[in-house]
Amino acid sequence: MTYPRRETPEDTVWLPRAARAAAASGSVPLSDDGLPAPPGPETPVRSRRGYRGIRRKENGWSSYALIIAVPLALVLVIVIFSALPPYTPSSRAATGPGGNAASAARPPSPTVDAVTAGQPCVVAQPPSIAARPTSTPAAGTVTTYEAEDRTNNKLGPKITFCSLSAASGGFTISGVGSGSPGGDVQFNGVTVADGGQHTVTIYFVSATGTGARRKLLMKVNGKSLPLLTFPPTQDWQHVGFITVKATLNAGANTILFINALKAGPNLDRLTVK
Repeated sequence: MTYPRRETPEDTVWLPRAARAAAASGSVPLSDDGLPAPPGPETPVRSRRGYRGIRRKENGWSSYALIIAVPLALVLVIVIFSALPPYTPSSRAATGPGGNAASAARPPSPTVDAVTAGQPCVVAQPPSIAARPTSTPAAGTVTTYEAEDRTNNKLGPKITFCSLSAASGGFTISGVGSGSPGGDVQFNGVTVADGGQHTVTIYFVSATGTGARRKLLMKVNGKSLPLLTFPPTQDWQHVGFITVKATLNAGANTILFINALKAGPNLDRLTVK
């Protein structure tokens, strides 16, 4: 005796409600299994996920090329810069601005004494200067006081004498400032006929090379004046000057120059009127 086969859950096909309604109305063709037929080639269906996959597939090679090209470019830049010779100021000066050695030729610099903290100075000993006369100059007279006058001036132990043809007495002093009292310079016996305000002209040399201005504190009879600023001179062979108004006593006065922190200019002389 044969019994009809019972349907099992595996034989049951569950369709969405919309699909069942469409199949019942006949608007959707059915396959041999009674299921909605898949769309034909004339109506391709692309999901959003499939579209992304197609884009990734089309752009894949360009992404890989970019990943490889960036590290190669960085390596190339490093190789080029490592092959360049190192820059040094001396190597640039060797060729000069014109690109040849002849344009870089310069006259030899004077010898540099270690005490002068790098200031060019042809070290020499000036001749002794006689003691200043005790007589008072007439009013309105311009009196000169040489900086290298070790007989009448008080010079700190750091002071060095420099031979310079452009200086009034053929010498300047270097190491002025550079700490106190080692670089102090005091002019003694600065004499005027009448007390009051006088014009003090300071002759100096200060070729810093960077445009920096050296400074000194000036004290007249122990009283400080505003800080003096010395503009750079053309080079270490040319003398410049600045003018200061100072109150002097009738008779002898002292004028002191100090800089406890930095080097000041080389001093040539003072004139007082």
